[in-house]
Amino acid sequence: MKEYQDNNWDRYYQKNWNTGKNSLPITKIIMNNAKKNEKGFYVGLGTGRNAIPLMDGGWDLYTSDISKVCISRMCEAFPQYQERMKRGELLDVYKKVEQFDYAVCSKVLVYDSKINTVNSLKKLKLRIKKDGDLFFEFPAIGTDIWSNWIDYSMTINGSLIVKYGENSASKLYLSFPDLCSVMEQAGFKMIKAPISVDLPRTNFPGGIVRDWVGVAKSM
Repeated sequence: MKEYQDNNWDRYYQKNWNTGKNSLPITKIIMNNAKKNEKGFYVGLGTGRNAIPLMDGGWDLYTSDISKVCISRMCEAFPQYQERMKRGELLDVYKKVEQFDYAVCSKVLVYDSKINTVNSLKKLKLRIKKDGDLFFEFPAIGTDIWSNWIDYSMTINGSLIVKYGENSASKLYLSFPDLCSVMEQAGFKMIKAPISVDLPRTNFPGGIVRDWVGVAKSM
């Protein structure tokens, strides 16, 4: 699974590298709630659309990504932050920082099922201090799905699982009950009720991308 995910993201970034995208709503929530003198762990650096504005603004972020292409290109583009950009699994990077004051998880760690998502968030919880915050932005039910889907199913609580291609992992779009259930099972308590935000999809096939955005506390 890990090697598959690494290769999948490397292929994606080789074809779709774009550092000009606007920040997502999670960025403003972090700016309004996280203290600059606290250490934050940003999981899934990507093209830096959220992390770079925060780091430029003085937030003490340590970022990671599983993609070799991502980290290589980000270190080249932002050499001033290369010591804060590491490739690897979330339990393997920045070992000198035993636990962070908070973590940021934007559109990552939500896998093809509830149980796999719970397990990934349990791992992230190990990197956060007790009572530390998790700032999240996760895929939500209501997103307009891509037209190349080949199969789908729904959970009993209304989340949608879509299979987009034989060589791609299925994607989970969370319903509100499943979002709350996943967080509770992973050991987090919601402290700011998650809200749904709709963003326009500017490329084919258009429509909207809906995300859950909120803050949870590590219990």
